[in-house]
Amino acid sequence: MLLKNTLNCYAIIVLLLLNFNANANEKNKSLKQINVEITSHLGDKQSFSKGDVLKFLINLEVDAHLIVIYQTADKKLIQLLPNKKQPDTLYKANLFIAVPNGAAPYRFTIQAPYGKETVWVFASDKPLSSLTLTSKHLSNGLKLLKASLQTVVTEIKAHSENYFGQASFVLQTSN
Repeated sequence: MLLKNTLNCYAIIVLLLLNFNANANEKNKSLKQINVEITSHLGDKQSFSKGDVLKFLINLEVDAHLIVIYQTADKKLIQLLPNKKQPDTLYKANLFIAVPNGAAPYRFTIQAPYGKETVWVFASDKPLSSLTLTSKHLSNGLKLLKASLQTVVTEIKAHSENYFGQASFVLQTSN
């Protein structure tokens, strides 16, 4: 009798865990897509050389909270937005957002290491400044992320309630 009760308890626990996982997966599957666009001030598919200064332009289909991450040629992830000078993450739809803007504590100047680099933009219906991604603060107010890009995406999706979007801009840099 004790063995039967123990097995019943284990069966109930397994069913509860399966139901919890199904609900978590259902939440991620039910997120509606936010259309996000990103380009540089010089257009798409450009090559950039040492010393070039650039800005990125982001456009949203709906008002959304943003997190912008720059992946360097040596695969480091630097969180550009939000940052210490720009902690607010809510941006309006159908307005081109310049990154960096005039108040930003950094500029994009092409420098080593060179190669394929990517700017990632993630949008959510929930404020993203409360995400607790493992990071190290840099002197210019940005963050060097210690998490993988996949972890970042997973955390943003889990944090989002109804909407999620992402876009990327790939650039080639050289000396």
